[in-house]
Amino acid sequence: MQNLKPGTELSYSAGRKHLDPYAYRMVRPSDGRIEHILSKFPQLIQFFSEKPPLLINCYPASLGFFENAIKVDTYMRIETFIRAMSLAAREGFTAIIVGQPLPVAEFLFRYTENNYKMPKYLLFSLGGYHCPVSLENFLLDIVKKYDSQSTIIYAYGVAEIEYGCFMGMNRTKSGEVIYHSVTDHVKSKIEDDKLLLRLESDNKYFDTDDMAQYHENGLLIKNSENRLNYNLLTGFENWTFSDWGRCTGYTGKQGKKFIFQLRQSEICLNENEMLFWQFAEKFNFSWLDKPNWN
Repeated sequence: MQNLKPGTELSYSAGRKHLDPYAYRMVRPSDGRIEHILSKFPQLIQFFSEKPPLLINCYPASLGFFENAIKVDTYMRIETFIRAMSLAAREGFTAIIVGQPLPVAEFLFRYTENNYKMPKYLLFSLGGYHCPVSLENFLLDIVKKYDSQSTIIYAYGVAEIEYGCFMGMNRTKSGEVIYHSVTDHVKSKIEDDKLLLRLESDNKYFDTDDMAQYHENGLLIKNSENRLNYNLLTGFENWTFSDWGRCTGYTGKQGKKFIFQLRQSEICLNENEMLFWQFAEKFNFSWLDKPNWN
């Protein structure tokens, strides 16, 4: 166990189900994280003006302190998300929305249902699991309707080591995100196609349970097949804007049939769909949980 002192902030994984009390990380200052990201992805500079950005945390775990941003923790409450987005729109802040793809899509969708003013610039930072290209397009197309500018950067990390230690914006032709290291204190290696990480101050590597391979100057990081059904992913990639507008992306299974959860305002049109609260009751749904895509 690391030496825990008063004032230390701990963060546990938002996705792993085990209850190991020592599987935490000590939250670090951001140490110029935004500047480091901008040095790797200079095309993002247009989203940073004279005003500091407003970072809206929709992730169900602590991100720590950012010295060059104003930060709001939503605690996964839509009301707090609406307040923060409205504040960014009225005060001219770039909104940096940090979270997992499906809850972020839900929050943004519900925000636009009520015609709230959209911030001029939005930067989505998504992580936690794979985001289908069709869902990426859904988010960007929502913002386009408001004559606002937006882009998406993907983050990869593990709670036991560090959040967002790899970031990526470009994809391969097959849709895989190309990640690049954006932290100096996290070291990585690939053994037997598995991605291992460690802090610079540690000797032992942590097995992320994810697969990886080198690609050009970066990494391709893939969920293992016990976490991501690639036939299901292929189906998602065929979804339209209307499909994502009707469904949350959370799935269940009855026999060999996939069941898709509808958004709260929608009604069933076929046997593969289930009303929002009926799905929640049957499959034990929560926005805090990652989707069961295996």
